[in-house]
Amino acid sequence: MASPSRRWRRRRRRQRRRTRTVPLGVFLYHTTLPAARDWAELPVDAILQVFRWLDHVDILMGAGLASRSWRAAARDEPALWRRIDMRGFACLPYWQRHRRDTVRAMAREAVRRSAGRCEEFWSKVGGDDEVLRFLADQ
Repeated sequence: MASPSRRWRRRRRRQRRRTRTVPLGVFLYHTTLPAARDWAELPVDAILQVFRWLDHVDILMGAGLASRSWRAAARDEPALWRRIDMRGFACLPYWQRHRRDTVRAMAREAVRRSAGRCEEFWSKVGGDDEVLRFLADQ
């Protein structure tokens, strides 16, 4: 029977045979990644189409804050806020969802952004009397 050191040498030789070296020139043929897109340069119409797929809560808390152009599109386009759906607020974490002042502030901001053109308002959490009075005044 072969000694353990001899077996190890044989195994080592087999491992060396299995490895292959690849010339570095192979990696030169790979294309480089395209430059990252600047999403802030999208036209306003394209940004508004993106916003129409989102919940109003998502626009107020994240997507509308992505860049200066996205913020301007979310703030200055009353047609986007004609039908306000705040039902997505129920998906937020517990500590944000059940703070009345947070819900009221977001509902008021959504109504302000509608610039008096709000036709429909849906909410599961924040539709208390104060918000409804504010909606009627606008």
